[in-house]
Amino acid sequence: MVPFEDYPASRNPDYEIGSNSRIYGLEISATLNYKSIIGIGAGIGSENLLLENENIEYLPVFLEVTPFPAANPKKGFASFSGRVGTHLGDLDKKGIYLRADLGYYIPLIDHITLYFKVLFTHQTLYKSFPDIERLSNKYSFNGIGFGFGLEFYL
Repeated sequence: MVPFEDYPASRNPDYEIGSNSRIYGLEISATLNYKSIIGIGAGIGSENLLLENENIEYLPVFLEVTPFPAANPKKGFASFSGRVGTHLGDLDKKGIYLRADLGYYIPLIDHITLYFKVLFTHQTLYKSFPDIERLSNKYSFNGIGFGFGLEFYL
């Protein structure tokens, strides 16, 4: 995922979100479907925000809402989901984690689909670094990216 943030040129770019910054990670979530129409789930992930010359490791914890066309789909389908949550980890305090995605799901075998998603995120992290002149420990940014994975249905 590629984050982007506007910041004044007077700040030290080593501790800012810039053109070389990236977010990468792994997530696990569980979703309970109600009548195979809408899924409500919870999850946790592991993400790294790479600044220009520093990185912030954190764990997003979230609630997720996802509409589903069927309990065990037999053909491909598009779907979207939304998440709201916060962060855990070596941070100064908890921040906001929001994410929306649009994806396409391809059934592989019974109860397993492969998905590809386009992601948009808005996050606010609070992290201080020693010996820097950055006036704020707040990193508020948006990001766009791509995700893929497997989804298992019971």
